[in-house]
Amino acid sequence: KKISPVSVRGVTQDEHSETRIWSSLAISYEGYPDVYIQDIQAIDLPRLEDWIHTRLVHVGEPLQPTFALSAPGGFDEFPRYLSQHGPVVGIDLNRSAHFPADADVLFWIEPEEVSESHITNIKRFLESGRTVVLAGSTYNVEYMNSGSDVPPAISYLVGKRPAAWEQLLRPFGLKPVPDLLMDRNAGSATVMMSDGTPRSVETAFHLRNLPAFRDFRRLSTPARGGLSFAAASPLQIDPLRVAQAGYRADIVATTTEHARVRPLPAGPFTDADLASSISVPKQNLMVLLSPRNSWSGQLLVLASAAPFRDGIISQSGY
Repeated sequence: KKISPVSVRGVTQDEHSETRIWSSLAISYEGYPDVYIQDIQAIDLPRLEDWIHTRLVHVGEPLQPTFALSAPGGFDEFPRYLSQHGPVVGIDLNRSAHFPADADVLFWIEPEEVSESHITNIKRFLESGRTVVLAGSTYNVEYMNSGSDVPPAISYLVGKRPAAWEQLLRPFGLKPVPDLLMDRNAGSATVMMSDGTPRSVETAFHLRNLPAFRDFRRLSTPARGGLSFAAASPLQIDPLRVAQAGYRADIVATTTEHARVRPLPAGPFTDADLASSISVPKQNLMVLLSPRNSWSGQLLVLASAAPFRDGIISQSGY
């Protein structure tokens, strides 16, 4: 039945001991794959009855998750992809701290307003066993055509985003670094120019994260294809605060070892201005927080909202 024992170590008087304990559950139903829960402990017992009942009720009709999505304009394609896996409910967390009671997974993209109520409700949402995905950065970039060349040259202007992103991550032991992050692994990204026209732009701060720099072992699908992290703020991990919040941090995606940073430019700049930068070790692009209590949900944080943005999420190679 693929059930595994648990090794329990202890000390009796002055001698070490190790015991193998079989404390697992398999649900078998003819014609369907077996379902397992391993390493059942006392803390799990109050939840087992509901867990078994739900599995049996839906044995012939797998449960579909309900997604809640709070995102600004520019993310209209993403819910169409999500809807292939379950219903999507649009919400606006910048105006309200209310979380849908029937949602299983919450996506909050580029938050602008964060209150204590938001933090409290996210923690309750996670404690109930559901999943939260957060994506944002400390800055955004405006793209401008300049000159009479064909195609015209491009200049950039950085705008600092509200402090909400940093406020949202702080209680979970994460900190976004307000630097312009660049990498040798860069690629094109379809962006909206200041005149309202879309254009494919390749520059050093349009990071192209490849599967070789992702660790998806704790996720349910393998790492396939590229992910675009345009205008990303690398994520610093404070292990002490992560532990105090009741989680363990796993790095899911990083830059290559050829990453560079520079302070956010104060005015317009071009690709030629990016030569003056500082080499840094690999920087964190995705961090997964897994709870110590296995019945609680996971929190996935992305250092940029670009993987979900219109034009990028559907472009070839991503």
